[in-house]
Amino acid sequence: MKFYKIFLIFILTNPSLIANEAVIRQADQMPTVKVKAGEFFFGSDEPMHYDFEKPIMTVKMKEFYMDKYEVSNQQYNLCIQNKKCKDTKKTKDLTLPVQKVTWKNAQNYCEFVGGSLPSEAQWEYAAKGDLSLSFPWGNSLVDQKSKTLITDNIKTPGSVSGLIPTTKASALNTDSPFGVSHLAGNISEWTLDDAILTESMQLKPREYTKKELKKRRASDYLFLGQSKYKVVKGSSFQTAFPLFQRSSFKTFYPKENSSLELGFRCVSKSK
Repeated sequence: MKFYKIFLIFILTNPSLIANEAVIRQADQMPTVKVKAGEFFFGSDEPMHYDFEKPIMTVKMKEFYMDKYEVSNQQYNLCIQNKKCKDTKKTKDLTLPVQKVTWKNAQNYCEFVGGSLPSEAQWEYAAKGDLSLSFPWGNSLVDQKSKTLITDNIKTPGSVSGLIPTTKASALNTDSPFGVSHLAGNISEWTLDDAILTESMQLKPREYTKKELKKRRASDYLFLGQSKYKVVKGSSFQTAFPLFQRSSFKTFYPKENSSLELGFRCVSKSK
């Protein structure tokens, strides 16, 4: 038992040890990583977290592949050239994540390369792993070696933040247990799920069937309704509060609109 505890602590503080080799997608040369089938705790039951992160639910996930990085301007240009996506009209550094892209154009791109946008559950599972970590890198915001705050390119107090290239690593390793980069920061990301809102335009808790609520279990959760708003996951270079880097946190955005803080990545079925 003592050995198991030591081993678990070692793995939690070194999530890259259980990461896997990337597979290059031929359509756009994006490295993709395998997110193996498993179960995780979807959402949060922490008292200080928002109600829309609740209820916590055990969700069983099928295996899938996720883009290791956010889609870059260079990659998005391929979709424009093939007339499958609309130009964002944004001055482009080709190495940076694409910005000012609507939900529809993000989904068009993912279909263009043979996939789709991730569901909220897929995104959160890729970030948490089957250990259900609070953040992609572990359960703490403080690096134990350097005693410094762990951030994934967000606007921390006193800093001037800006986008960094999709493949540029953060100062400290912030990759998820599956090896996915920048899930907690750099740019926020579209998902497939519709946002459930109150009349006052606040996010509501997720909806489940009676059977799912009774058993506290679900499989490959996806919510599609008639909403004009989509769930957005991950913090951005404009996020000032480090705790918003947690994987259960989310926001929403009108799917017909775009933002400088909003980009995307894709998923595909297991090969």
